[in-house]
Amino acid sequence: MPDDRERILNRLQATLRHEVLAATCYELHAVRARNLQRNDISARLAAVAETHRHHIADLEQRIQELGGTPAQTQAPASLLENTCGPMNGLLHALEHDLRAEDTEIEEYEQLSRQADGETAELCEAHIKDDRDHLAWLREQVVRERNLDDIE
Repeated sequence: MPDDRERILNRLQATLRHEVLAATCYELHAVRARNLQRNDISARLAAVAETHRHHIADLEQRIQELGGTPAQTQAPASLLENTCGPMNGLLHALEHDLRAEDTEIEEYEQLSRQADGETAELCEAHIKDDRDHLAWLREQVVRERNLDDIE
């Protein structure tokens, strides 16, 4: 049975993999929004992707501090289409991101409850960022649904 440090390292590694996928999906969705001439949404999605890249760096550092080696930080191309949602419109991309942020918050909350103090503080900082993302995404999904109803 793994000790607490190993259990925390395993959870950090899983969270790192999810952050890599999240950052990559946000980057793809920012391009999709830009291609649809939705530059305001594209810019915000790119900024959210950058926040997730910072989360990746934080997690890598914490994993190293605990004596681990961070997992790969490039999302395999084969996972992207299935992981980042369907490529059929901005609303679908935003809905995907909304679900992903919600799942990520749950993951961080679970890790925070089981982790040492320093790891828990890191989780709480990431949860704050992700809740901000979640609130913005909820607003965008409502706006996009309203636009779809008008068209």
